[in-house]
Amino acid sequence: MARSVFGVILILLGILVSFFWSYPLWNEITDVKTKKEETQAILDRINALAQRRDEIQAQFNSLTTDDLAKLNEFFPENQEPGLLILNIDKLATSNGMILKKIEANEGVKGTEQQRSGRSKVDGEKFSDFPFQISVSGSYSSFLSFMKALEKSRRLIDIDNLSFDTGFVGTDGKVVKSDFYEYIISAHAYWKK
Repeated sequence: MARSVFGVILILLGILVSFFWSYPLWNEITDVKTKKEETQAILDRINALAQRRDEIQAQFNSLTTDDLAKLNEFFPENQEPGLLILNIDKLATSNGMILKKIEANEGVKGTEQQRSGRSKVDGEKFSDFPFQISVSGSYSSFLSFMKALEKSRRLIDIDNLSFDTGFVGTDGKVVKSDFYEYIISAHAYWKK
């Protein structure tokens, strides 16, 4: 009887020692499994992004030269402020507006700090060209000019729009007419 009790005590002692010895290893194995699952999830996401990148690259490579020209006109490789101003003048004239004044700000770095409403991302792949134009004409002409500007192939972001409804006559009174002056502050963008 003493032998069987001693044998049971040794077996229980062996189970107890193996449990306390293997419990930390079991926790470590569980942690490694969790890290493996997290790493696999990250790897799957990276593979999905790489596949999406390849799909986008294939779509870009399949663009025709006409489509690439349109894309470069929308988001040009360089600043080209003269061409932008000529296009705006052409749009204004064709829609019955008179282009009175153009102010172009060449100091792009200063304007990035002035645009507090926009977030600046490090390593931006584009630059902006801030400009202000003053056009005159009727309200209906202005609406058609704005629609034409919206449909133009150049990316233009309008920041501010103001207008004047009349002018002071020779007698000192404000004369109202259907001819208004509109001042538009905007940004055009190009690739760096």
